[in-house]
Amino acid sequence: MLASGVCRALPGDETRSDATRATVSLSFDLTDLNGKVHALGQNDRQAVRVFVFLSTSCPISNSYTEELNRIAHSPDPNVTFYGVVSDPFVTRQEAVEHFREFRTKFPVLFDGSGLLSEVLQPTHVPEAFVVDQEQRMVYRGAIDNAYVSIGRRRASVEENYLREAIKAAAKGNEVPVSRTEPVGCHFPQ
Repeated sequence: MLASGVCRALPGDETRSDATRATVSLSFDLTDLNGKVHALGQNDRQAVRVFVFLSTSCPISNSYTEELNRIAHSPDPNVTFYGVVSDPFVTRQEAVEHFREFRTKFPVLFDGSGLLSEVLQPTHVPEAFVVDQEQRMVYRGAIDNAYVSIGRRRASVEENYLREAIKAAAKGNEVPVSRTEPVGCHFPQ
């Protein structure tokens, strides 16, 4: 267990439900690339919250823009979806230009101080996190199984981990797979 309250699964625990059930403390605000402040410490709607760490330079992260746009526009009103840029080498203006060019249709939080990355501890970009209505992390990992490894993409996606986790969490059900290994660029430190 990490000091931030986020539990990490041990190798081999990729599908154990309790591997990610730790409570997540999000007691701070972050501003998105459009200048809107998001009070992450408040969840009055009891929404499931999704955070996907992204990059302006990682080809795998950039290749997921269209899929994330589709996922983010879920018809479920109890789901709040955020992209997150937490790269100390990327300015806010660079991030704004990048995500505008890629036509990102969901709020992208600018985590320049690393508050959110310190709590969630991503290892790769892209990496997705689903936090349920009770502030428990119920999923972390890959968006889907499109990539076998860096440079090796499957002909078709067979597993939609993030979609399934969001769907289950929004209904208050157990997430079928709570942890997968993300494939992408290493998270910038």
